[in-house]
Amino acid sequence: MKFFFLCLYGIVAGCESFVDIVEYGIEKLRLLHRFADLKREIPSNKSFSTMFRALYPESFNLMFIQWETELTG
Repeated sequence: MKFFFLCLYGIVAGCESFVDIVEYGIEKLRLLHRFADLKREIPSNKSFSTMFRALYPESFNLMFIQWETELTG
């Protein structure tokens, strides 16, 4: 779950790559820790890449839309 949390916040903050997201996570760790249990660590950009390669894009898209709909009502 922390992968998606970090990606979402990183993208909103203007990150354009997994490396950017990791750097953003390290820089903002104290702030991000308020919203998610990151256990004081940020996954590596290799971990992000591996995790996203394992996703099925169609399934992820449907789940993301469902999650967004639940948030916005």
